[in-house]
Amino acid sequence: MPHTPSAFKRLRQNEERRIRNLSAMRTLKTSFQKAETALKADPAKAQEALRAAVAQLDRQAARGLIHHNTAARRKSRLMRLLNASASATSAASAKPAKKTGEKAGTKAKAEKPAPKPAKPTQNKQA
Repeated sequence: MPHTPSAFKRLRQNEERRIRNLSAMRTLKTSFQKAETALKADPAKAQEALRAAVAQLDRQAARGLIHHNTAARRKSRLMRLLNASASATSAASAKPAKKTGEKAGTKAKAEKPAPKPAKPTQNKQA
């Protein structure tokens, strides 16, 4: 237990902040999970959930509840999920390309030059 009045005040302030931070962290975690599940389940509704989660991450990072690098990392993960789900849906709906001889846009591979022979080593014996 604290002994001085300032230590008692610090204890009281820390408890109030802890309770406030618990609530904010719970809200942040919930919005992140909603965005993740929306991205996996329904990519059409994912944009709104993603926007809310990113705003929440930015807000809590600005307040100092989480580090700004943590917020950036989590946003990056959400964006990777979004891009993966978008590419999966576009790949499923895209038509296969026509195959005519060589693939378009590819260059003929140039042969690599032969490697230079290794230099002989001289053993100096005394």
